Amino acid sequence: MILLNLFLLSAASAATSDPVGAMAISIKGNDGATIISSGGFTRSVQYQGVGDVASARSFEDLDALWTTDAYAGTHYVQLSTGEWSSIESNTATVLSLGSDLPLSTAVEFKIIPFNTLDGMFGVANSAGFTGGENLSLSDLLLPWDAESQSYAGLYYYNSSRNRWEDVNNNNAGGAILYPDESLVIVGRTDKEILLSGAVQKGSSSGFVVGYGATSIIPNPYPIDVLISESNLENSISGGSDFGNSDWLFVWDHTSQSYSSYYYFDTDDGLWKDLGNNVVTNSDVIPAGYGVILVKNSPNNTAWYMNQPFSD
Repeated sequence: MILLNLFLLSAASAATSDPVGAMAISIKGNDGATIISSGGFTRSVQYQGVGDVASARSFEDLDALWTTDAYAGTHYVQLSTGEWSSIESNTATVLSLGSDLPLSTAVEFKIIPFNTLDGMFGVANSAGFTGGENLSLSDLLLPWDAESQSYAGLYYYNSSRNRWEDVNNNNAGGAILYPDESLVIVGRTDKEILLSGAVQKGSSSGFVVGYGATSIIPNPYPIDVLISESNLENSISGGSDFGNSDWLFVWDHTSQSYSSYYYFDTDDGLWKDLGNNVVTNSDVIPAGYGVILVKNSPNNTAWYMNQPFSD
């Protein structure tokens, strides 16, 4: 449950004026699990413009004057259509990409630093997680990797060394949290954590794995997204009933159980719950949290969401 209403301010970055905000998110304790998103916040946009995806892994803006490799390994480029890729290297006008983007010309884009543990939760744990001298005393942060169907790491805040660490006690403050990634938090005590940053604007997208695999879809925005307006039906396979469809589950961290089960009814062209009731405005992907998508159908796809608020 969001315990602090989003607030927006005006804050200037090096490239643009970004709306910024903050929200408090409740975390379940007693070793319970909570699935969180970035709260709909990114780091400040460093550059924006119009350019071309000249090839699947090359983006160019002939008007740019970028410093060579200024964005390499630390930033990503996001198109106005939502797709994003890490930047592996760059020249004054060309970005070399870590993953494929759709070929396009004259597309609006922005360059954003990746969120990291230090950047998102604070070098000194300003977010307010429970830290400790070791893993057993601390909240655990586990990013889910849909492609490998396993956790991509395990992190905690070491309150003795005053830093984020991984399972081997290495400094992990620079560990990247990707834009389409959710975190599973194993909480030691009930609490609220505080997230803040630049508000995610425009469309968003991410990766969905098929063949019965589990993907965790974050709410990439700082307000609830209606299931009926999530656009996820274009990323999955629906069916005539729940058993013959891909599934969307909402995890309730308070009760430590799934509170809602959804599928897309292709006969009616509507989202429905497990009881075949058409979804209402009460059926949402909550701000600050993520939902689980089980894609029973074959093939990996991408999910897309449109910005659910007006500029």
